[in-house]
Amino acid sequence: MLVGDGRRSRILTAIVAAISVAGCRGSHSGASVAASPQMAATAAIESFHRELDAGDYDSIWSQADEGFRRTVPRDQYLAYMTRLHRALGEVVRSDTEHAGSVAHAATSTVLIAQNTRFVRASGLETFTFQITPRGAVLLGYNVQSSVLDQ
Repeated sequence: MLVGDGRRSRILTAIVAAISVAGCRGSHSGASVAASPQMAATAAIESFHRELDAGDYDSIWSQADEGFRRTVPRDQYLAYMTRLHRALGEVVRSDTEHAGSVAHAATSTVLIAQNTRFVRASGLETFTFQITPRGAVLLGYNVQSSVLDQ
């Protein structure tokens, strides 16, 4: 997951796992949810990638729910995203490998796995979103790439 020794990888794996199960509710995209939950999540992924490429990790952080921000301290999150982006580079292309959703009352949860080609390497990104009337809310993010295991 992260460039560094095995201990750091285990710590960051725990951080990402905590983010994934935190049940955060911060809106990451203003995309219309009227068309479909998957379309709203895909639009949010495009926004996430633009912010990642611009190095605007703070924007991703600030749009996250309070629960997300409590799960991982801001400085650790920003350091993780900085190292991740330095190792992988900008997004070149991203193709959906798998998408699934589960409906709950007024919301849906969408999981999308994408094969993403970055400038320096490829990786499998996994996004989890809560789709609400306000938009797609990033609940979890993970990326697996061989360059992050080194």
